[in-house]
Amino acid sequence: MHDTRHELTIQEQVPLSAWTSLRMGGPARYFVTLRSADVVPNAFEFARQQSLPTLVLGGGSNVLVSDDGFSGTVIHVATEGYTVKTEGETAVLVRVAAGESWDDFVADAVRNGWWGIENLSLIPGKVGAVPIQNVGAYGQEVSDTIISVEAWDTQREEWCTLTPTQCAFGYRQSLFNTSEADRYVITQVTFRLHLHGTPNLTHAAVAGALPESGHEASLDAMRRCIIALRTDGRLPDVRETGNVGSFFKHVLLSEVELQAMRDRMAETLDPTIAGRLFDLGQRFRVGERYKLPAGALIRACGVADWQEGGAAQFAGNPLVLINRDGAAKAQDVRLLAHRIRDCVFENSGIELTVEPRCIGFSDNEHDCR
Repeated sequence: MHDTRHELTIQEQVPLSAWTSLRMGGPARYFVTLRSADVVPNAFEFARQQSLPTLVLGGGSNVLVSDDGFSGTVIHVATEGYTVKTEGETAVLVRVAAGESWDDFVADAVRNGWWGIENLSLIPGKVGAVPIQNVGAYGQEVSDTIISVEAWDTQREEWCTLTPTQCAFGYRQSLFNTSEADRYVITQVTFRLHLHGTPNLTHAAVAGALPESGHEASLDAMRRCIIALRTDGRLPDVRETGNVGSFFKHVLLSEVELQAMRDRMAETLDPTIAGRLFDLGQRFRVGERYKLPAGALIRACGVADWQEGGAAQFAGNPLVLINRDGAAKAQDVRLLAHRIRDCVFENSGIELTVEPRCIGFSDNEHDCR
């Protein structure tokens, strides 16, 4: 079935492996492509007529779709472009379509001399996805630059504009993936970027990769630095190997919880390993809590180079799960994630949280959330 009424493109039984960065997942019952934000209500009306659930999909860089696929309507946001409004002599407001490539937008920002998102270079996915996860890397978080998010409210069936406070941004989260998951369809995001910025060197890897004069680095130099860090072998190239980047979130712990982890690991593994991990956690403070890199925790628990079917841990980073041979099944990834979480919990008492959304899995399958 092909229907272009109301600027919708409707297809049936579309394999989602072609639309996810893991390159796996069964078919969608219906696949609706939106090239205009104005027709979002029409897409949901179509899904309602079919009495089917909906899934909004952008770049597919943060989802694990089951091998059975999704027995509903996938709404693919393919809107592109942005508009710019100068704000005095110091900043610009940039309103960006949700379907715009995030890294293409970052590259344009750097070329145009707009500071604020350069450390978020080379992150895959679409602009509409970055507020959902409150994407962050190398000392920057996207919520530091967002001033509004425009969306279709599927509950009230009306358009709305949300402020950063209403978005409830936190560490790798927002209301879009917590209290109000699946309620809003993001169509536009407006950013405030600066015309006269300074390099963000708060992340040790960035500071270490630049010369002593790094505080004077240009925007272009900052982008080149970040790209070099992201392509140094610690992360797989998504163009060559299916992955979603970090499969598990970094761990935020109170001081009491961090001490409890150290004590448990001293018993289950080794006091020296436990002490090193405790010291590492104390180095990164986020508000009243301490951020413990999940990759370091996984490696400390002796989990590296594990495989399950065609899924495997990436050799350069045990935090990343990959479609090793291009033929892995979603269930391989899910089972591997479950094994890793079990081992980490047994040795440290910490339960890892999965980063990507798990779509289309039945209740009796292993939980990956």
